[in-house]
Amino acid sequence: MRGDAHGGFCERRRMKLPPPTLLVVMVSGQRNHGEALREEVTAVLAPLGLRLSPEKTCVVHIDEGFDFLSMHIRRMCKRGTQKRYVCTKPSRKAIQAIKDKVKAKTYRSTRHQDLDELLTSLNRTLAGWANYHRYGVSKATFNAVDSHAWGRIMRWIRAKYKGKTRLGMKQMGVRRPGHRRLPAEVFLGEDRAAHHGQRLGITR
Repeated sequence: MRGDAHGGFCERRRMKLPPPTLLVVMVSGQRNHGEALREEVTAVLAPLGLRLSPEKTCVVHIDEGFDFLSMHIRRMCKRGTQKRYVCTKPSRKAIQAIKDKVKAKTYRSTRHQDLDELLTSLNRTLAGWANYHRYGVSKATFNAVDSHAWGRIMRWIRAKYKGKTRLGMKQMGVRRPGHRRLPAEVFLGEDRAAHHGQRLGITR
């Protein structure tokens, strides 16, 4: 780690300061080396009026993993081999956050919307989240989020159009290549189908 630090200050009133900076320091050594380095970092930041957050600052082994910027970073063995790689994937908090957003957008209070409007809003949310987390081991996570979104959309459609269509859950969930269900195609056509994260290319 470099021994110097840079800080920007502005004396103008009503100036919004930047959010706290997130920092990860990788140490090749034992846990006590990491603890010692944390004390050194604390000493370097003190003259600048900065400090490490006790709640968010910890020393962990790379095999235990840690969360950073909504990603979980951990070293794991590759399946079927003894080779070990450092992998990144969406953190549990990030997964729960996107599921909560999908749930909020498909809550019963939103049934006054048109299906077109609902899917457009969901697509923007899911596409943005998937693009951010595509750089890692995210395929299984994308499948889980897709299944959750599909289930919420199906329940929303069934409740909104109850008694107005003879289509059941199986008929509304049109089977497509790869055994994925695209409910939007029944009402809107293929060009406005719901976004699917597992179709997004994964970059490692």
